[in-house]
Amino acid sequence: MMVKYESLNHLFNYTWEHVVTCFWKKYPNEYSSHVLSEDVLGRQVLGDGKLYTKRILGKTNPMPKWGSAVFPNHLAKVCHVLEETIIDVRNRSMVSYTWNIDYRTFMDVKEKVSMHEKSPGVTECLKEGWIDSSARGFRHVLRKFGSTRWKTNALKAVNGYENTLAKLGSPCQVTETSSRTRPTVEALRDVKDKAKTRVQDLATLAAAKNSHKDAQNIS
Repeated sequence: MMVKYESLNHLFNYTWEHVVTCFWKKYPNEYSSHVLSEDVLGRQVLGDGKLYTKRILGKTNPMPKWGSAVFPNHLAKVCHVLEETIIDVRNRSMVSYTWNIDYRTFMDVKEKVSMHEKSPGVTECLKEGWIDSSARGFRHVLRKFGSTRWKTNALKAVNGYENTLAKLGSPCQVTETSSRTRPTVEALRDVKDKAKTRVQDLATLAAAKNSHKDAQNIS
């Protein structure tokens, strides 16, 4: 049997900047009680200017009732998930990949989340999931169970995201704030020039003081 594939498409009525910013602030929320921890493993700006981030998430891993009769009871209740995210500001897009690193023989789940600006003030989110299992005799059942759980969790994730977006401000507030506070290239250059001028003035002043001291010592 082929790997199970599921997808969920959703439109957020918020600017792309706001949606991407909230991606790092979406936990905790009332729909994410299964997410226990999140830690950044690495972050860097790539050669093409894209921002790459790698994180590890800890999530609860509840076993279905029928599973306790089949699988060992000592299985950990927490499953760790790796997440890699690439943000492309120039093209106003973000792609996130996640996959579990525990018990992949029982359940191997890969997810891809793509977000891009559909129109001003509207961001499109496409969540895709691939569910597989290598457990002999239980592949069909586990794939079906994993598919159902993925759809449930995907919907919860969207609802939790919506709550986070609403709590962190309205689209108008975000747009006004970003236009007011986001530094332009010209502004950054102006600050740099002012700082350079200030350093030169301080250097000139210090040199003048030293010359004055030398003159006093000579006299």
